[in-house]
Amino acid sequence: MAPRIHRRRLLPGTDPVGGHAARNMNEIEIKSVEDARKYREELAARKPEDDPGLAKWRTSKRYILLLLLVVFFLIYYLISVNIEVLSLPELTVTVKTSKS
Repeated sequence: MAPRIHRRRLLPGTDPVGGHAARNMNEIEIKSVEDARKYREELAARKPEDDPGLAKWRTSKRYILLLLLVVFFLIYYLISVNIEVLSLPELTVTVKTSKS
């Protein structure tokens, strides 16, 4: 007997991430050792790297990490320039004005 899975109904027009609803342990009924064995085999047979949703998340992760790298480099550069400007010797300028 296969494990019975209770699925929540989604709103019309909405898709869960990855095209299928995530199954929590609370949603799976395992009544016997054979059910647990079948569920374990089902999990072992899944290939998450073939999921198209995962490819989207990996691509977005790569772009976000690249963006963070650029932002951190700009922050480092601006702090470095600010330190150089602050370490310049003081320059005093006097301006002569005519007294009226």
